[in-house]
Amino acid sequence: FNSKILAVIEEAPEVKTYVLECPKDFTFLPGQFVMLSFPNERLAKAYSIASSPEKKGKLDLTIKIESYPEEELPKHLTPRLNHVKKGQELVLKGPYGKFVLDESKQEYVFLAAGTGIAPLMSMIRYMLDKKINKKIILINSNKTTKHIIYKKELEFLKNKINIVQTITLPGETHSHYQGRIEKELLSKHVNNKQALFYICGPNEMVKATKQALLEIDVTRGNIHIELW
Repeated sequence: FNSKILAVIEEAPEVKTYVLECPKDFTFLPGQFVMLSFPNERLAKAYSIASSPEKKGKLDLTIKIESYPEEELPKHLTPRLNHVKKGQELVLKGPYGKFVLDESKQEYVFLAAGTGIAPLMSMIRYMLDKKINKKIILINSNKTTKHIIYKKELEFLKNKINIVQTITLPGETHSHYQGRIEKELLSKHVNNKQALFYICGPNEMVKATKQALLEIDVTRGNIHIELW
């Protein structure tokens, strides 16, 4: 369907959320993605939906974008999004994807790095919108505190879900964990090995985090991953 940009939100360095118009009867499952393209172009790219399915008539795509001068833009779709503005027309197709929320459990652990938080936030926002009474833990990894996506919203959600932030680059004074999501951090915060685990981020992070979960005896079938 044809869409247009309703808003562009600066989330973090080189990360923007695009609020896009969609039909009010458009439905998707938390964690799914859409294919985005410019009008009259065949080139398309997949982006995870960050908003809750309960948010009708619009959807959010949170995207990491490398900056290029407009005259040096590569043909890839993502860098070109850095130069679009409110009102720009785009084309969306979908939804797609099997990385979706299973609502059958009572406890969820979401593990994110960078913009990998986008589909996980769709799941979290959905559960909060529906007032589903579940225990939720978010373990979120970023390079610096400036790179934390949805920073204000996550501060607000601290009294509703358990949020663990970890910062990977040294040299900054902060109150969060230092380092990547590794076995030691997981052992400290994962008490229920029968919870459902959802991991999304760079491929190396996803694979390493899955392995760390297996090493602390999380059941393999309870681990769901999204590789980009």
